[in-house]
Amino acid sequence: MTIEKKKLLIIEDDKKLARSLAERFEAEDYIVIRSTTLAETNFKLTNDSFACILMDLRIEGGRADRIIDHLNENEVGPNFKTPIIVVSGNVEKDFLTLYRTRIAGILVKPYDVEKLVAQVNGLISQKI
Repeated sequence: MTIEKKKLLIIEDDKKLARSLAERFEAEDYIVIRSTTLAETNFKLTNDSFACILMDLRIEGGRADRIIDHLNENEVGPNFKTPIIVVSGNVEKDFLTLYRTRIAGILVKPYDVEKLVAQVNGLISQKI
């Protein structure tokens, strides 16, 4: 019996932070895909399926709200119900109000990476 690895999308324009997170999640046996721009992210979300999405609120080419809108508009897309965790240094109240039902978790930078790993693991175990 083969166990399929869990696939995680990290949307983060800070390459050093994204690499560090990828290494940590790979140690947890995740397949990690990274994205740094809005266009790249929308392509990956349209063409691949993920167990969880970690996203910064601001990336090259746009903001996270445009990514969430893209997911919400595509009800038959592979990531329509994928849990999203926002990891950002600045989380605006208006953003939280608009997207609170779509976001599974929020961590403000700087955050405890182990807490993030536990939160992702918990969300994914609920999906299984």
